[in-house]
Amino acid sequence: MSVKETLKQLESEKTKVLMAELYGAEKAEENRARYRYVAERFEKTYGERDIKLFTSPGRTEISGNHTDHNHGKVLAGSINLDCVGAAAPNGTDTIRILSETFHQNFSIHLSDLKPSTGMSGTIDLTKGILKGFEERGYKVGGFDAYITSNVISAAGVSSSASYEMLICSMLNTMFNEGKMDVVTYAHIGKYAENKFWNKASGLLDQMACAVGGLITIDFKNPEAPVVEKIDFDFGAQDHSLMIVNTGKGHADLSADYSSVPNEMKKVAQYFGKEVCAEISEEEVIANLAKVRAFAGDRSVMRAFHFFEENKRVEQEVKASGK
Repeated sequence: MSVKETLKQLESEKTKVLMAELYGAEKAEENRARYRYVAERFEKTYGERDIKLFTSPGRTEISGNHTDHNHGKVLAGSINLDCVGAAAPNGTDTIRILSETFHQNFSIHLSDLKPSTGMSGTIDLTKGILKGFEERGYKVGGFDAYITSNVISAAGVSSSASYEMLICSMLNTMFNEGKMDVVTYAHIGKYAENKFWNKASGLLDQMACAVGGLITIDFKNPEAPVVEKIDFDFGAQDHSLMIVNTGKGHADLSADYSSVPNEMKKVAQYFGKEVCAEISEEEVIANLAKVRAFAGDRSVMRAFHFFEENKRVEQEVKASGK
C-alpha cells in the first residue's frame, strides 16, 4: 500500500493492539512512531511508492553458549529491541539501502556479489545474503529500503543477525511470495557470516531472531533443527535482562571466535567424528590423555564446556515447566 495508506493503517486499533503484543503496552506508542518515521523517511528518500514494513528482533542467549556450531542445544529468546524497515521493489538490478542508525547509505548491483578483500561490514553481509538466496535457488531483485535499528551493537544481542533476518524477510516477501521458511533464513544468514565475513558462526543467532519468542533448539541435525517454544514469562518471575556496555566491540575478534568451534571439532576428530554432538563426555574422559595429546588442553576444556552447556539447557528447559 502507499505511504499515505500505510500511515493510516498504523493509526488503526488493530495496529495498536499488535504493537502492544510486540513491544509491551508501555512501549507500544514509541515503536508505532518508529514505523511512521521509516515510512515517511522512505518516501522522502526514494519518492512515493507502495511499501511494506518489516521488523526483525535482536536476541539473547540464555543458555547453550558456543554449542550451536557443534550441533548442540540452546535456550534463547528474542527481545523487544528490533531492526525496522520500509522497503519496495525498484524494478532494477540494484539494491539501495539507507541504514540511518549506522549512518550508511549504499547500493549493490546484482552482478557484483563478491565479498571485499577485507570481508567485513554491512555491504559484504548484504552481498552474502543475496548470494545465499541465489545459491539456494530463490529469486532476488532490486529494491529500496530505509532501515533503523535500536538493537544495541556489540552488546551480545545480535544486531547483525537481526539485520540479516530483516533483509531475508524483505527478499522473501518481495520476490519469493513468502515461500521461504525461517530455518532457511537462518542458514542464509550463517552462510553470509561464514563466507562473506570470515566468521565461523553457527545458527543460534539467526534462528532466535527469525523464530522469535522464548525457544529451545536442538541443532543435532542442523539442516532441520528441532525448535520448541517455551511458555515462560520472565517478567512475571521478576527477571530482567541486563546489558553491560564494556566499551569494546568484536569486529576484530573473528579469528578468536573461529577458534572456539574449530578446537571443539578437533576433539571430535580424535574419535573420527566431525562435531562434539557426535561424541560423549564419557568417551573423552576415558581417553583423556590421548585426546589432550592430540587436540591440546584448551580444545579439551572447550569440549567439556560443550557437554556442560548441553546439560544446562536441558535442566533449564525442565525448570521452566516444559
